Amino acid sequence: THTCTRCGDSHVDSTVAALGHDYIDVVTEPTCTEDGYTGDIYCADCGKLLKKGTVIPANHDSDPFNDIAESGYHDYIIEASELGIAKGCADGSYKPNQAITRAQFVTMLWRAAGAPEPEKSEIDFTDAEYIAEPFTAAVAWGTENGIVAGYTDDSFKPDQPISRAQMATFVYRYMKNVAEYDFGEVKAAEFDDAAEIAAPFVDAVNALVSAGIVKGVTANTFDPNGAAVRGAAAAVLVRMVHLLTPTV
Repeated sequence: THTCTRCGDSHVDSTVAALGHDYIDVVTEPTCTEDGYTGDIYCADCGKLLKKGTVIPANHDSDPFNDIAESGYHDYIIEASELGIAKGCADGSYKPNQAITRAQFVTMLWRAAGAPEPEKSEIDFTDAEYIAEPFTAAVAWGTENGIVAGYTDDSFKPDQPISRAQMATFVYRYMKNVAEYDFGEVKAAEFDDAAEIAAPFVDAVNALVSAGIVKGVTANTFDPNGAAVRGAAAAVLVRMVHLLTPTV
C-alpha cells in the first residue's frame, strides 16, 4: 500500500500476471539412414530455450539385411524382401551393388509372379545341369512361358551376369505375355546410348522406360550392356508389382 504524504490518499498495488511462454518446437523424423531429433523447445515470444531435444535413432537396425542402410535402393530392397522377392546371403547381407546372374534374376521375377509351379520340370538347355537347384523351377517356368531364351548354342548361361537390357526384356515378356499388361503408348527411350541397345531388346527397354519401371544409370545413359545389380533388380520388380497390382 502506498500513501501520499501531501493529501493522505492511499492505493494498493495490483499484480499483472506474466504472459506465459508460447511453446514452439520442430521435430525431425528419423529415416532409415539418418537420426531424427525431437526438437529444442523455445518460447515463440521471447526466444528463451525451455528444453533441449533428444536424438531419435535411425530405423536401419530393423533392416532385414546388414549392408543396405546406405544403399540408394534401400526402400525397394526392404519391400522386395517383404514381398518374398528378394533373399539375402548366408552372412545376412544383400549385396545391393553386386551383379545379379541370369538364373538369380529369373528366380526373383518368378517369386514376384507368385512362384507358380512350372508344367514340367525338365529344362532343355545344353547347360541345364549347371543350373543350381534353387533356380530350376524358375528357369523351367520362364522357359515354358517364353520369358527367357537361350543363346545360339542352346545354352542358358545361368551364372552369367544379366545385362540391363536383358533384365528389361525378361520383365517385358512376363508383363506382356503372361500378365497381359497393356503398356499403352510407348515412346522411344531418349538416352545418349540408345543406339547401343541391341535390336531384340529395344521394344522391351522402350516399354519399361515409358512405364517408369526401368530407369537409366544417369539421366542421359541407360548402359544396356552393363551388368544389372541386385539392388536395381529389387527396384525394377517392386515397381512392376506396383503397376500390376490394382489399387482400391
